[in-house]
Amino acid sequence: APSVGLAPARMPPPGAQPLYGEGGRLERSPLLDVLRGSLKPSRLERIESRLAQRAGAVRLVLENIADEHNAAACLRTFEGLGGQHVHVIETVDSLRPCAAVTKSCDRWLTLHRHERVDDCINELRARGFTIVATHLSDDSHSIDEIDWSRFEKVALVFGNERRGVSPYAQQAADVSAVLPMAGFSQSFNISVAAALFLAHMRHVGKLDAGLPADELRELYTRWLINANKNAKALLERAGLAGEVPFL
Repeated sequence: APSVGLAPARMPPPGAQPLYGEGGRLERSPLLDVLRGSLKPSRLERIESRLAQRAGAVRLVLENIADEHNAAACLRTFEGLGGQHVHVIETVDSLRPCAAVTKSCDRWLTLHRHERVDDCINELRARGFTIVATHLSDDSHSIDEIDWSRFEKVALVFGNERRGVSPYAQQAADVSAVLPMAGFSQSFNISVAAALFLAHMRHVGKLDAGLPADELRELYTRWLINANKNAKALLERAGLAGEVPFL
């Protein structure tokens, strides 16, 4: 049976600033014009509408997730709710999310891989993120008791299915948060927990749209290339391939 999604994200009101072109958030360029011209209007409209809703104030951190299906489900939920940046910590095993579950959503995400927990935490903190460990402890707070408006940006850390969040991440976190439980079970499967946490982030407004113009332009370029199998040939014919370092 098909999955049941949340209500559609809030769309820009009629007359809102367009994403690209005259009066838009992104100025026209020959490179983007070539890539845009190769796509059907309906496909282009979908890409631009999704990009306009992308959120940057919440990042997902997956620490040593063992089951690729769990990781893939977390990525799919995060992408579906408008998240963009995922940090993957691999101090034990390399993570390769299952394509059957991600439905290729990882093509539209920005993945950051780390071999050390402290490197990931330090990078996020340097970027102004509040580190939130999803961990049950004596000082943990239920997510519905936390005033999330106090935090400009939030990084949610989810740990290994069996061991949970590592001791280092627990100690380094600014906040420990848990889901309210009404039954005898003490925890949820990680993919379910991540979905509930992220849905709450959207509910409290942390997953509202908001990416800087330079990142919007880079993502727009990447997404247009991802959507076009002949992107490299098109840009080479136009003499523009050298402008894309990641092509």
